Amino acid sequence: MPSIARPFWSTWRPEAAVREMMRVLGPGGQVFAATPFLQVYHSYPDHYQNFTLTGHGKLFERAGFEIEDSGVCMGPTFALLDVMANYCREYVPTRVLSRGAFYLLRLCAFVLAPLDRWLNSRANAHVVASSTFVHAVKLSDCLTCPLDDRHS
Repeated sequence: MPSIARPFWSTWRPEAAVREMMRVLGPGGQVFAATPFLQVYHSYPDHYQNFTLTGHGKLFERAGFEIEDSGVCMGPTFALLDVMANYCREYVPTRVLSRGAFYLLRLCAFVLAPLDRWLNSRANAHVVASSTFVHAVKLSDCLTCPLDDRHS
């Protein structure tokens, strides 16, 4: 199964990328895409957008995919600590203090990872998730996919 890890935040036209996936996959072809939701801006190479769980699913549905499964990759605890760590890195004065706070919060995120595994099973985990996933399937050849340039 093709797997895409975080392609859409750095893709100017994610609709076109998903359309291309639909085009190249054969019937029964599957794709797994993980995309940021609550993550801070990062510019390598560019950062255009993040996706809610619903928005991520709709992106694939509009291209003609059927959503097999969707949910949270990185949960609420990581999202909160990641934002705090990056806040410290960017805004705490002096390099020593800012980097110290950043790495301390990163360590907390690692230690609290089991909490996210529990929270990710809750129905509302996507509300404050760091990233979400979609597992989509191409059911048949789509000669005229519903997602086209006129509606982007």
